[in-house]
Amino acid sequence: MENRKKLSDLITNYLVGKLEKNQEQLLHTFVEKTIQESSPEIDVSDLDAAKRSVQLRLNREINYRTRKRKQRFALSVAASLVVFFGIFYFSQNITAVKEPTYLTFVTSKAIDSLQLSDGSLVYLKENSTITYPESFENQKAREVQFTGEAFFKVTKNPNQPFVVKSKHLTTKVLGTSFGFISRNSANEVTVLTGKVSVSSKNVNNILYPNQKTVLNASGNLIKSNTNSALKFLWTQKYQLFEEETMENITHYLESRFNKKFNIQGRELKNYKVKIRFENKNSLIEILDKIKFITSINYKIKNNEVILTKK
Repeated sequence: MENRKKLSDLITNYLVGKLEKNQEQLLHTFVEKTIQESSPEIDVSDLDAAKRSVQLRLNREINYRTRKRKQRFALSVAASLVVFFGIFYFSQNITAVKEPTYLTFVTSKAIDSLQLSDGSLVYLKENSTITYPESFENQKAREVQFTGEAFFKVTKNPNQPFVVKSKHLTTKVLGTSFGFISRNSANEVTVLTGKVSVSSKNVNNILYPNQKTVLNASGNLIKSNTNSALKFLWTQKYQLFEEETMENITHYLESRFNKKFNIQGRELKNYKVKIRFENKNSLIEILDKIKFITSINYKIKNNEVILTKK
């Protein structure tokens, strides 16, 4: 209370032009200290702007109050306190607007991963690119730009949604895990855990685990069910299939290599295989391995892999 009384006296004397030099310096020091303590990240140019704004406010008060009669001087003291609290409010709301530093991560012929500043993990397939801020601090949303194919494991933060933007799709989550494809031939989002909002132009889909949405040629988002766990096996260093059917194995290979598989005959679809693939293995290496340990032959025609019995 005593400090507020002293401050009130300083501002009152300033308004009526009776502030001594040492007192004026004291008032200006207080203003500067208040602004800096309220916004420690403020830079010099912003601080100077804040001080100039406060100075203009006080000068306006001087010009206004000196035109009033003496008996209304009490109102000038009240106005002084308003100016003081206005200064405090102003300083509280000053934000040092600094553009974040953006980084770009690119994969070429191998799967790779990175961890963002909030702890979120991103696994990227070959020929994928992600651009992201070095830090998400002081950002309304954790926004990244993406092309290619990736799996996101997002750290939960209800106060700062995670947004992935591509040329055609925008995906918004709070904390979840999902896959994102953004290529010329495909635009798709698949959810493993949590809840995801996917939008394109004026169309919006809400997805839950084991659901995906695909942007078709007409610009519509088509939602369907899927086996998400199988779809994201590629994020591991290797895939081990224990007595799995060829039909399920080819579902994985379709997702992994963006190829269509055509299995000739029900018998081959139900054929069970025990096999392990390394992430570094190419499609040809995997098909040769299947051919070696089974009675299955293969042929690649354009974007289609045809499996037949030997």
